Formats: sequence, C-alpha cells, structure tokens
Amino acid sequence: MNGTELAWILWMLGALMPAADPADRPTTPARAGFRDTIEVVGSLDLAEYPTARAVAAEEFTAAGASTLAEALPLVPGLALAPVGDRGETGLYLRGLELRRVPVYLDGIPVYVPYDGTLDLGRFLLAGSHAVVVNRGPSSLTYGPNALGGTVNLLARRPQSPLEGQVTGGVGDGGLVRGAINVGSRRGRWGVQATAARQEVDDALRAGTPLQRRNSFSEDTLLTLSLLFLGEDETDAALTFIRQQGEKGQPPYAGDDPAARIRYWRWPRWDKDSVYLRARRPLGRGWEVRLRAFHDRFANTLDSYDDDTYTTQRRRGSFRSEYDDFTTGAGVELRRMRGAGRSTVAFNGKRDVHRDRTLPAPWTHYDDETLSVAWEEEFFAGAASRLVAGVSADRQRTVQAAGLQPGRAEAVNGVVALFHQLGKGLQVHASASRRTRMPTLKDRYSYRLGVFLPNPELGPETADSFDTGVRRRWEGGQWELTAFALQLEDAIESVPLGGGLSQLRNVGRVRHTGLEAALEASLTHHLRLGGHVAAVHRSRRAGPQLPLTGVPPYRAVAFLRLQAAPRLALRLAGEAEGERTSRTPSGATRELGGFALWHLAAFVTLAPDWEVELRADNLFDRRHQREEGYPGRGRQLTAALTWRL
Repeated sequence: MNGTELAWILWMLGALMPAADPADRPTTPARAGFRDTIEVVGSLDLAEYPTARAVAAEEFTAAGASTLAEALPLVPGLALAPVGDRGETGLYLRGLELRRVPVYLDGIPVYVPYDGTLDLGRFLLAGSHAVVVNRGPSSLTYGPNALGGTVNLLARRPQSPLEGQVTGGVGDGGLVRGAINVGSRRGRWGVQATAARQEVDDALRAGTPLQRRNSFSEDTLLTLSLLFLGEDETDAALTFIRQQGEKGQPPYAGDDPAARIRYWRWPRWDKDSVYLRARRPLGRGWEVRLRAFHDRFANTLDSYDDDTYTTQRRRGSFRSEYDDFTTGAGVELRRMRGAGRSTVAFNGKRDVHRDRTLPAPWTHYDDETLSVAWEEEFFAGAASRLVAGVSADRQRTVQAAGLQPGRAEAVNGVVALFHQLGKGLQVHASASRRTRMPTLKDRYSYRLGVFLPNPELGPETADSFDTGVRRRWEGGQWELTAFALQLEDAIESVPLGGGLSQLRNVGRVRHTGLEAALEASLTHHLRLGGHVAAVHRSRRAGPQLPLTGVPPYRAVAFLRLQAAPRLALRLAGEAEGERTSRTPSGATRELGGFALWHLAAFVTLAPDWEVELRADNLFDRRHQREEGYPGRGRQLTAALTWRL
C-alpha cells in the first residue's frame, strides 16, 4: 500500500466518525424504501426493500457520470469490471459479476440473450431519473436470474406542463456530447422525449500512443414515452428506445508473450426496445400491474489482421454478426391488507439468438423462461416489518443450432426483517436463496473450438445472509452492513484433455464482506460523504483456479463546498486495492492498487444556466483494472446546461 492509498483509508476512517449537527438542512437525494419508492422511482416502479440504494440524477450528474458504467461505482459494494478484448465495461457487486446481477430498464430486463451480459458503457444516462441498486435482498417480482442483486435504471417522468434541459459539452480526447430532454404533463396525459449523443476519438488511456489507438466510441440515444394518468390511480406508460453505437478497443499491451493480439472494432452495437407498463386498481385493495416488452440487439464485430484495421485475410480475422431479440411479459396481482401486502407475480420471456461468421450461414438458438413468485409483507406492531417470498423458475431450450435441447428448474426464497429502534434508526437482517439459469453461451458455445457444449448444465445457487444498521437524520445518514454469500454449483471450466474444456456445475465459492457509508452536512455550505467496501472470496470446491477481477476493497469520498452564491466546488476521489487479473492467454497477473482524484466547479450564470468545468484523474495517475488495458488518464471537460 502506497502513501496515497494510506491517506485515503485515513480520510475514510475519519469520515465515518459520528457526524454533524442534525439541524443542518437536508440535501441528500431520496433513497428507495419498500413503501415509499414513489419518492424516487414513480408510481409505476417495483417496490424496493429499504436496503436498496438509489442514485438520483442530481447525484450522478454532479459526479460527472454520463453512462451507467460511470454511475454505478457511486454505490457501496460495487466495482467496475472491464472486459478488455471485448471493449466492454461490466460490474462486480459484492464480488459477483454482471451475469449474476441483472440490469433492468424500468423493471424490464436488458441483456444480450446469448451470453446474458451487456456493455454498461453504452447506456447513456441523459434520459434517466435514477439508478436503483439492490445489493442484498431484492423483490422476487423482478423475475428469474437475480442471483446477486439487481440494477434498475429508471426513466424520467414529467411532473409539470413543460420541463426539460439542454446540455452540451466538450473535452480532451475528442470528447463531444450533447443531450436534449423535454417533458410535458397536462391533465391525464404526459410525454417525455430524450435525444443524446456522445463521441470520443481517444479514450485517454494512460500509456503509449499504441495503447490508445483504436480507442474510440460513438453512441446515440433516442427515447419517447407516452404516459396516461387516470383519476382512479390507473397508470400506463408506453416507451420506445433506440440505442446506436460504434466502438473500437486498443490491442492488448501487457507483458504476456503467449497472449494473442486482437485488432477488433464494432461498427454496429444497436439496441431497440419497446415496452408497456400499466397499473390498474381493481377495488377492495386489489391491484393488477403489467409489464410487456420486445427488445432487439444487433451487433457486428470485425477482427482485422493488424493495427491498420484495413484487411481481414488471415486465419484469425473475421466478421461476426448477432441478430437477437427478447420478447416477454410480467403480470402482478397485489392485495393490500391494512399495512401489509400480498403479491403474486408471473414472468415469462423468449430469448432468440442468431449469429453468423461470414460467409457461414446463420445459426439459431431459442430459449423460453417462466417464473412464478409469491411475496408477503407483514407488520408486527409499529416498529417491525417482515417480508417473505418464494418463486419457481423453469427454462426450456426450443432450438439450439441442431444440438440437444436442455432444460433447467430452480426454486428461490427470501425472508427479510426490518426493525425501527428509534427515530431514524433501523436494523435489518435477511436470508435468501437465489439462482441463475445458464445462458445459451454457457451451454452451447464451442468458444472457437476449445470447448465442448454441455446442454445438461444446471443453474447456479447463492445462499446469502445480510445484516446491518442505518441511521438517518435531517442533515444526512450513515449505514453499516455485513454480508456472507456462498455460491453453490458455480459454473466452472473443467479441462477434459486434448486441449478441450467444458463448463460444469462444480464450483463453490464463499464471499464475505463489510460496507460502510456516510453522508452529512457539516454546515449549510459544506457537505461530505463517502463509502468503504471490502470483500473476501475463498474457493471451497471446484477447479483450483485463481479468483480474479475483484479488488479486496474500494473507497469513494467527496466534499462539496458552496464557495460563493454562484460557485460550487466538488472534490472527489476513489481508491481500489490490488486485484488479480487474467491475461488473454489465461495467465494471471497482480495489478497494483491506485487512487484517483477528481475536481469539478459548477458556475451558475443565471437561474436556468450552469457551466461545469471538470478535471477527472486530476494527477494523471496510470492505472488499470485489467492487465494490458490501461485506464483513462487525465481528462479536462467543459459543459453548459440550460434548464427549462
């Protein structure tokens, strides 16, 4: 541990000492609660447990986050997980990666049907109201595969006859971004529209020019939501989303001589979605909720011969195309019983994956998944709340490119207790068993000829325990959480000999950790906050392969000063411990920890106009989260925002 990282730990320990004057004015964004989610997520969104963490738009905007990947590290226990060869950004939540932590848009599951993942760096936040993360227990009404928590990206909803904002910005590395949001709510009807675009010619990865070459991206987002708000609390929202992207990734620049150097570009990363969400009271405390969606993903990957990115003549060069879609629906029947609640939820979806590597023909895969859940909320007196639920999932393969169809079944359960010890002080404890069905890629991919498919692959299971305490007061809040998780039947690679391997349910891994967070106003002009999270993983069974990718600790802190009536300053930073990384050939490397600092100034020119000046990675610290793929260096940006 170097001196910078030691300073970080000392700062965070100081920040977690008992906090400030409770008479200070509140400026903390609202947090999601099981009965008060309307404050954050709107009347159409899923109920969340009180342990959910909501990052509101004001919070991730102040932190300079323009994509979902940049906003998620604001949540305790969450770290980024870059996938170097694929030029993607994933996540680790309490040590579990993106396949085990599903992402949703307004409660609608979003992922690539083939492998169950997605690139979080492609999701622009311009049209988003908040990000809600369930780190521990989450509602079973989300549907299947929420093994390690959930991430729900919530769309803006208009509240007045005319509202919106226009933002434009430029920065180092050829950064150009712009966004327009316009919303209107008149009587029973509303409309919300967003148009955004972001371009980067050079991602400023710290390193040589070669390590930065081919480091570009272009992303466009268009959304339109039509809203109906009835007098009897009937609500409906029809949303259309178009995402269009293009990106490159610099080749591997590490020290593994056995690594295969790949020269990859994605001329197409497009996603089109349409979904309907509706709620209708039925009388006598009954209510029905509907979610229906169709999501299409089209992707093209070009593998070139060399770093000129012009020819595709060698054996390892190719053009690969995906043409996938997911169609599904969910129905919830709820009954309010005084202060309690009963919910029965049905979720079903069909995942279709089609791919080809030119000039080969298309291959076709087709999965169907059904889930039914029952959840109860009880109150024991005025201070205790108990939530319990059970669900059953079934997955059936309809078509698998001529291979044997597979099927899998799983049962999930959760019980959580929340108890108020006094004003603003709450303790909680939960236990759950959650599962993840294997993806089409898990079961059927040959992985360039080095794996054998396994249609009989079964689901993974996680037994989780979570306990903690949280206190809120008028000027802030703090929380402390401990968790333990054991992953059973984990899908692991098993060598078969002859250079071949196969994925099987053989792994058992234990995760334990602590999370602490604080946010408080010291004065009317000064606010600070931060969080520290530590996770330890140990292998209990399965192939004795190193556990890679997850830093043992991560710390985030910020200080916001209202220096003058029209000037606010924000100093923030992040620190991560050493992590083990895997190279493209499968070798492991130890990566050093690092600490990054970020400085921003917000100048109010007029009541509706604001200028933002930022210096991210202020000291141009070289760092990497995956060996051979340097992280972003110092970046200076400027932006202008006009709010209607």
